[in-house]
Amino acid sequence: MDDQEWIARGVECKNAIKKMVESASSWNFQNKTYLLQAEEQFCDRNFEEAERLYNAAILSSKEHAFVNEEALANELAGHFYIETGRRNKSFHYFLQAMEKYNEWGAFAKARTMGKYLEGSEHFFMSSNPPLAEITLDTGLMEEREGNNDFHRTPGYYFQAQSLGRPY
Repeated sequence: MDDQEWIARGVECKNAIKKMVESASSWNFQNKTYLLQAEEQFCDRNFEEAERLYNAAILSSKEHAFVNEEALANELAGHFYIETGRRNKSFHYFLQAMEKYNEWGAFAKARTMGKYLEGSEHFFMSSNPPLAEITLDTGLMEEREGNNDFHRTPGYYFQAQSLGRPY
């Protein structure tokens, strides 16, 4: 499948979840809608709107006590900031994600994130130039030699949902 087909599938899934929000329970699906919209805006290079929607997803998850989804939204926001050239901002989001994964009981995931963050404050706190080019099939996680644990492409969650697979 090419990038446009993935995006079309993601839009279909986003619209299906939006219908559930309208007909069933906004309480249950609001944060998921925000997160899918954030990923879609990231794919469309609408970075300001994507940032707003990642934060809305985090807040909605927090308000509705979906700890696992709060962790995921923080993690994806962390990737968003790295991949858009704002790695100093990403550290906070990754740290929050790690704490929420621990709170949820996903200890292996939290440990993986902790190992990645351990000793990397200099990487996250140093500035890097804004991203000049970003495509749907490449990311920016090549900075740490030999460690692509956190590599993902923009809109990964958006694409994963379109496949019906877990993120």
